[in-house]
Amino acid sequence: MGKFAKIPVLALLLLLLLILGCQMKPQQLRPALVHEGEVYVYLEPLPQEAQRLSFTLNGVYCVRADGALMPLKLRTARFDAVLADRQRLVAQGVLPAGQYKGLAFSVKDAHLRTEEGISSSLLVPARPVSAGLPFAVKEKDGLVISMTLRYGRAVKAGFSFSPAFDLKVPDKPVDALLGYVVNSGSNDITVFNKSAMEVTGVIATGAGPMGMVLDPKVKRGYVALSREDAIDVIDMTEGAVVGRIRLNAGDDPSQVALTPDGGTLFSVNTGSNTISVIDPVSFVERSRIKVGVQPVYMLLDPSGKRAYVFNYFSNTASIIDLTSTGVVATVATDTAPIRGAFNRAGDRLYIINESSPYLTVFDPSGLSIIKRQFAGQGMRAIKVDTRTDLVYIGKMNTPFLEVYDPFTFIPVDYIKAGADPAYMTIDNDENDLCVVDPVLESLIFINLASKKTVSMIDVGVGPCWVTLMGER
Repeated sequence: MGKFAKIPVLALLLLLLLILGCQMKPQQLRPALVHEGEVYVYLEPLPQEAQRLSFTLNGVYCVRADGALMPLKLRTARFDAVLADRQRLVAQGVLPAGQYKGLAFSVKDAHLRTEEGISSSLLVPARPVSAGLPFAVKEKDGLVISMTLRYGRAVKAGFSFSPAFDLKVPDKPVDALLGYVVNSGSNDITVFNKSAMEVTGVIATGAGPMGMVLDPKVKRGYVALSREDAIDVIDMTEGAVVGRIRLNAGDDPSQVALTPDGGTLFSVNTGSNTISVIDPVSFVERSRIKVGVQPVYMLLDPSGKRAYVFNYFSNTASIIDLTSTGVVATVATDTAPIRGAFNRAGDRLYIINESSPYLTVFDPSGLSIIKRQFAGQGMRAIKVDTRTDLVYIGKMNTPFLEVYDPFTFIPVDYIKAGADPAYMTIDNDENDLCVVDPVLESLIFINLASKKTVSMIDVGVGPCWVTLMGER
């Protein structure tokens, strides 16, 4: 009957939703790239002189070297000063590898608002209009193209509109500004500049990428491939996959973790109820640790001496000694533990459970539960700000983050955060909370001082994880 034979159907469905980033929109899983590459096209914010302009695209195409138009999938079709006040993802798609000579744009309509506020229609081209930029689509590789509207060439005499865009491939930011969003549905990683809050690249991965961890010392990233029983190794400087760590068939890795010295990599194998202990230099698995049923998340304590593995179906946390790489204790949790976070001192571990309205406050030294705090159903994201010890909790289908005081555990604030927060981290440099939203397919930046959304970036399909340089 296989590894899921004894698991209730409903519970299995819940697990699958978790592994796919708890997305609320149905989607067909895309196979990993073989002889294709992928292209993402972003529009930079409209210039000041375009404040009264609006237009709608019918299609975006990559122009092959022989002149053939290869359609991309539109992600955003309508643009005006409000909708394009930040960088927007216009289109994306998988294309045959080969040489291309630019993009082409088909326009549905365009309007220009007069100073009196009256909107008048502009004439638009009957056929797609091309913009030149020679580029190559490489096998198993991703490419971002950025476009900027040139208003003076786009709007002519106030009665016609043509899609006059300048195209370029964005420059890679310095390593200290790099951030990564893992997209499980489109099998790729969105690379962004965390200071400019703009996408600068995309890395194609194997099938079903999930959790990711960075090693800044050697400028490498590791991402679990849940549908390929493997871990892709990312070169942060090159922005590309440079190796693969093979696991056992049926491991279904959902997350990776790294010791502070970068000497040991761990893979959370949801399918085989194990943790792989891996040498990140040789890519060799040193040993395996048996844990509870369906481990989904691994958290290292601030000292780097122990790790806590949350076992979804056995309702337990396995505590691992990182020196001996063995389980030293197993403690009971509420139903379906999925995430955890330590406070600044490391003497409190907060655990959220998908099927329980209670947040567990755990004492790591005494291996005991301090309290069970009612926080409501649907918790699936948690982050502790180690500057303030405030606890941020995101819930399914809830557009607000709840902020808890760590002493009274009374909610002290509610912060608007998109539509469905799924995973969070904090950028220490900018003091921004970065929230992954799989419904909006975006990463949201919330300044922790003002408690306001300062920007968003559009990412791939099924975003489920974010990690960045300088996070806390």
